[in-house]
Amino acid sequence: MDKPATFWMLESMRKYATFSGRARRAEYWWFYLFTIIGSIVTSIIFAPLNIIFSLAVIIPSLAVGVRRLHDTNRSGWWLIAPIVILIPVYAIAFAMGLGGALGGIAGSGAAAGAGLGGAVIVLIIGGLAALVIGILLLVWFCSRGTDGPNRYGPDPLGAADGDLARDFA
Repeated sequence: MDKPATFWMLESMRKYATFSGRARRAEYWWFYLFTIIGSIVTSIIFAPLNIIFSLAVIIPSLAVGVRRLHDTNRSGWWLIAPIVILIPVYAIAFAMGLGGALGGIAGSGAAAGAGLGGAVIVLIIGGLAALVIGILLLVWFCSRGTDGPNRYGPDPLGAADGDLARDFA
């Protein structure tokens, strides 16, 4: 590694809201470790401090995630795909559950069971879809970036083909 871990932990804070460009794996994962350690420490010291820390790192966390996806030549919009799936799933499940509950109040036990059972099925299917996309994102975050420049900018590692440092950065 050409730079110390502390550099990579703070690099995303220096690029606080920079959503353009590319981020190396080192930048992403060291910042991720920084946020985990910061959350643990602030929780132990004073719980409301954890809320402040979490709010302070949410924008750089999104930005480094987008830049990491850019390094693999993918759109940063993939980062919100699990949320885009879960919001309508929760809305549909809520509507189905509410319909079942209202049917139960009206005296129809069959309607209550069907509404609540359908809501559970919708939640399971939507949750599994979000899980699959989450696993896909994890694979992309762990994958090596594209060699050379791509549509999101120059290679953050340079053009060192076959370089051992490149393979593990």
